[in-house]
Formats: sequence, structure tokens, C-alpha cells
Amino acid sequence: MDAFKKVVLGAILVFIAAFAFVGYVITDAIESAKIPDDQYGTVTAKGIVTGKEPANYTVTVDENNIIYITSNTTAYEHLEINKTYLFVCHRDVKNAMTVIDSVWQTNRTDT
Repeated sequence: MDAFKKVVLGAILVFIAAFAFVGYVITDAIESAKIPDDQYGTVTAKGIVTGKEPANYTVTVDENNIIYITSNTTAYEHLEINKTYLFVCHRDVKNAMTVIDSVWQTNRTDT
């Protein structure tokens, strides 16, 4: 009976270790995921981030929707207030922000 208890205890420990490993892998995959989130809108404001966030710049698009630019100074400088753009973004789940990957200026007109 003593050997049976050791086998059961060993199996439980292996199960817990496997479960913890799977949980770690899932958490890491979710935090590192690049979930696409394209946005279209008119730039109403832009600014420089002063906090400890991993982004350097903010862009406010229609109705106070804030999206972030991490390190692309050229893209930030070329954005103009009251111009319409298509922002190719991804969601940064770990930092709870939407980050701009690239910007396309559109020539759409309202009809």
C-alpha cells in the first residue's frame, strides 16, 4: 500500500506541474499576441506620452479614441489634425492599448 500512495502522489504532482506549464504558455501567448485592429478616422489631437507606458506618442481619433505610436517619430510628425487616415494597428493586451503599426492617408469624401 505504501508504494501505491507514492505512485498516486507522484501522478498528482506531475498533473499539477503540467497544468501550471499549460497555464503559463497560454498566458504568455495571449500577452504576446498581435491581435489586428484596423481603425479609420480623423485625427482630432496628438501628443507625447509622458508616463511610463511603452509608447512614445498618442493620437486621438474621432470621439476620443486614443491609439498609440511606440517609436515611429516620422509617422507621428506626418500626421495632421483634421485629416483622415487608415491606421493599421494591433492590440497590446499586456499594456491595454492599441498600437499603430502603419498609417495610410485616405482621400475619401463624405457623400
